[in-house]
This record gives sequence, C-alpha cells and structure tokens, in this order.
Amino acid sequence: MIGHDTDFEMSAQPQAKPRSGFMHALRELGPLRFAGVVACLAMVVSAVGLFQFKHEAQERRANIARLRAAISEERAAIDLLQAEWTYLNRPERIQALAERFLNLQPFTMDKVIAVDDIAIREDPAPVSIEDILKAQ
Repeated sequence: MIGHDTDFEMSAQPQAKPRSGFMHALRELGPLRFAGVVACLAMVVSAVGLFQFKHEAQERRANIARLRAAISEERAAIDLLQAEWTYLNRPERIQALAERFLNLQPFTMDKVIAVDDIAIREDPAPVSIEDILKAQ
C-alpha cells in the first residue's frame, strides 16, 4: 500500500511541462558551454562576413582592372585620331583640296578697294515683320 500512496501523491502534484527548444537546451548546458556555443556561432558569422567582403573586394579589383584597360584603349584611340587629324590638316593637302574643289583665284592688289568705294544702302533695313511683309 505504501507504494500505492506514493503513486497517488505523485499523480496529484501538477507536473511541470518539460521545456523544449534550442535556447532552453543551450541554457541547460551551463554558462561556459553556452558561451562556447555563442562564440562558435559568432566565429561562423564572422567567417561568412569575411568571405563576402573578400569576394566583393575581388570583384571591385576586377572591375577597376577592366576600367583601366578600357581607359587605356580609349587613350590609344584618341592618340590615333589625333595623328589622323594632324595628317589630314597638313597645309599642302588643304591647298591641293582647295585648288581642286573651290575654284579660288589668287589674291591680287586690284581686288582691294577703299572704304569710300563701298556702296551705302539708302533705304534703312525694315524694323518690324509688318515692314518686311509690305516690302514683299
């Protein structure tokens, strides 16, 4: 019967609900083990962060190298265009093109006139649009 009474007493007391979960399991490990687990987690997080930082730095270095190569190519293209511009603007080449396409006559002194020989317009230029339309 004694055994019977103890069973009754145990069943009469409300039993505490067992706690479950990750945090409860960590607390039950003890303070040193809890600190060790937290330190390990911090180490993993910092390792992942360091990897991402390193990867981003490598991408930026590669991008800088690409930009420097592109700048170098553009400078070479500019140098080539400047050389071509210099070649095309040679005075003897421009003289030959002018003689070929412009039909220019050489300058002579008989083509120079005095300022007094310039005809001055007698009627003033129209001032408004209405005057222009009347003139037409």
